[in-house]
Amino acid sequence: MKKFIIWAYMLCLVFFTSACMFYAPDEVREVTPHYGNSGITSQISVTKVQNYTELKTALYDLISSGKSAETIRFVGYDGNAEEDFERACNEISNSTALGLYRVYYMSGTVNKIVSYYEVKVSVTYKAGTSDVTGIEAVCSEDMFYSVVHDALKSQKESLMVYVEPEVSDDIYGYMELSMCRDPLNIFYLPTYTVNNISTSEYLGDPEIVGEMIELSFTYLKSSKDISGMRYDVSRRIEDITSSAQADNEIETVYNLVLGLGEEMEYISTRNGSYDVTDWNNEFNSYGALVNKKSTSKGITLAFKALCDKLGIECYAVNGEYMGSRHYWNIVNVDGVYFHIDPSYCMTKGFDGYFLKSSQEFSAEYSWDTQMYPACGTPGDLSYLF
Repeated sequence: MKKFIIWAYMLCLVFFTSACMFYAPDEVREVTPHYGNSGITSQISVTKVQNYTELKTALYDLISSGKSAETIRFVGYDGNAEEDFERACNEISNSTALGLYRVYYMSGTVNKIVSYYEVKVSVTYKAGTSDVTGIEAVCSEDMFYSVVHDALKSQKESLMVYVEPEVSDDIYGYMELSMCRDPLNIFYLPTYTVNNISTSEYLGDPEIVGEMIELSFTYLKSSKDISGMRYDVSRRIEDITSSAQADNEIETVYNLVLGLGEEMEYISTRNGSYDVTDWNNEFNSYGALVNKKSTSKGITLAFKALCDKLGIECYAVNGEYMGSRHYWNIVNVDGVYFHIDPSYCMTKGFDGYFLKSSQEFSAEYSWDTQMYPACGTPGDLSYLF
């Protein structure tokens, strides 16, 4: 009888211990409620925030996505979670272009759960806006650049963006930067139109924070055409880089310039103007790598694509040479940044234009020094040329 009681006691311990482990709150990552035989399931996503800026960003993301609910968890939060949540909801709903355009009502109750706070936010959208998905809320210029770059890369025809105050809305600048940073995927800059929804009758209050804009893009080439161009460019990159690699990065970079410059027809634009749309192949990496006929912009973008292939950090610099618009590169060679003007290396020789410091280049070149790293001075390179 005693043995039976002992075994029963042990079985109870196992059962209750297992139950406690299953329901331990720290083990919960995703909750899927059960709705009987209705066939409906719902996954509750959780966003963690640590400060007020992250809290507002989380709410912006929720409204932009068009979802009706989101759980926000305040972990190690710097501030008063309850007061900040109420403040953020009021600011976004009543004082921002995004909130006034889309939000009818936003609510939630902040609850303390052991060592953190949590709120399930519910949003009711205004009639006619709940079906509008994919609104991008940008709170910094880096975010705006990423939104524009992704749109160009996938050739989106339209985009709706909420822009926070103090964030530049220079659309052409973001497109130009996208082309300079991603020369293998973006060959042309589309034409575009901007519709500022914030100036409509019900959002015309000058006290409203931020702006809602609709962007429409028109592309010169289809996605299929761009894929074909990308294939041709990738083949040329493979040909040049496979024969350019040397025992050290300086010689590798030197060989890349030589390989790119082989049979190149350089088109000078010093006494002319650049087409604002940059739709000609002379202004992209395709013209330089495949057609072997290009301006400083196309050559610079092609050189960056070659460096990207070999994992060499490289920037395409948009600046001026002797007062005229011009492009060249900055590369990181063995941990030091240098200026390289591959166009002039091809046409004027390497001496004076290959691996130069910022001080040396500043005599004839000008550029935004805040956008690019400062460049040092290499050792003796006469053995190369």
